[in-house]
Amino acid sequence: MRLDLVDRSRETPPSGVFPGAPERRLPTLVTYPKRAAGPLPLLVASHNLGGAPESLGYLAAHLASHGFVVAAPTFPLTSLSSSTGVGFDPSDIPQQPGDVSFVIDRLLAGGGAAAPPGEAASLDPDAIGLLGVSGAPSPHSSRPSIGSDAMRASPRPR
Repeated sequence: MRLDLVDRSRETPPSGVFPGAPERRLPTLVTYPKRAAGPLPLLVASHNLGGAPESLGYLAAHLASHGFVVAAPTFPLTSLSSSTGVGFDPSDIPQQPGDVSFVIDRLLAGGGAAAPPGEAASLDPDAIGLLGVSGAPSPHSSRPSIGSDAMRASPRPR
């Protein structure tokens, strides 16, 4: 399921040909377990620099088969699949913890993230994890990793 989440409290700075925007657009792919009763654990999966959430589909499907809800946002200036057309601006990486927090808050609040038809799933606010990939934007050369220094400093992902 794809959610078009928009954080209107934070801007996206100009980068290359992208003139900037007063908000941060965070299209997010959400993968649910096929059959599960809530509350369910949530994992937020972050793509690598220049990558895309779609490249994490195999991992999201595997984790969902074990009962996790997986949310994979598209970061505006570090994904080749973002609508900004930038895809490779590492100066925007410090914005990603805020993006992840926004996605978590929206999903916990229900922000359009209804479970698939026929499923009444809710998320467990005490069971939230983070994962990401690092390396070249290829599933063959990317390695999963957990969190970032900025995210590890938080008592729980927010």
